[in-house]
Amino acid sequence: MHRLALAFQFLTILPWPRGTVRHPEDLGGSMAYYPLVGAVLGGLLVGVYTLGVTTFPDAVLRPALILFLVALTGGLHLDGLADVCDGFYAGATKADVLRLMKDPHVGAMAVTGIVGVLFLKVLLLSHLPGTILSSALLVFPVLSRGGLVWGTWLAPYARPEGGTGATFFHTLRARHVWGATAFLWGWAILWAGWPGMALIGLAAVGTGAFVGYCRHRIGGMTGDTLGALNEGLEIVMLAAYYPLHRWQMSPTPLVHLRLFG
Repeated sequence: MHRLALAFQFLTILPWPRGTVRHPEDLGGSMAYYPLVGAVLGGLLVGVYTLGVTTFPDAVLRPALILFLVALTGGLHLDGLADVCDGFYAGATKADVLRLMKDPHVGAMAVTGIVGVLFLKVLLLSHLPGTILSSALLVFPVLSRGGLVWGTWLAPYARPEGGTGATFFHTLRARHVWGATAFLWGWAILWAGWPGMALIGLAAVGTGAFVGYCRHRIGGMTGDTLGALNEGLEIVMLAAYYPLHRWQMSPTPLVHLRLFG
């Protein structure tokens, strides 16, 4: 179970569980549990909403959930998004993009990207009908973190000199990808019903499109591009709930959840 602990340790600031890397393969193996980490994050969002809804209005509580999620993850994915915004905007060549993404300074495009992503998440979550809010909170963190696994599997590590994330790419195996996919598939259908299949398909298409773009620009993926992928998928998943609801395909948990009125 130390690989599960490593997944929590890498993706969240939760103090427990804690793990250690016993072998390099543990890093790739830990990715099999990324959707499970997303499920825990989603459960915490539901718990905070359930406790807070009796005290705070939705207009305050729902935006606070986005900030709570940022706090739980330590802003890990937003940091990657910021680097990608700076590097992909200003870099003319692959070498330029990779160099700019490694630069610790934050540029104007990084700030714009972070503000834009947070604004979109708050906007999308704030206007979701209450009947599908629980489903969205439980599902979107899981599918976005499943995208991290797919994105790592679909492309090589872009930095030829190696880097912090290279071991994840080199040690991820097909069984880890299938394990993560099986979990997110069951979770999405459990908490979104059969429309969850549409959400999974959309997440897969979005992941493939972004990975293809990154391969074209820099020859593969890095930890930063994976962070940007997670942020993008969270927005796409939240946005997808609107047309599904309008088309009378509202994602509805197969297990009745009496948390929202």
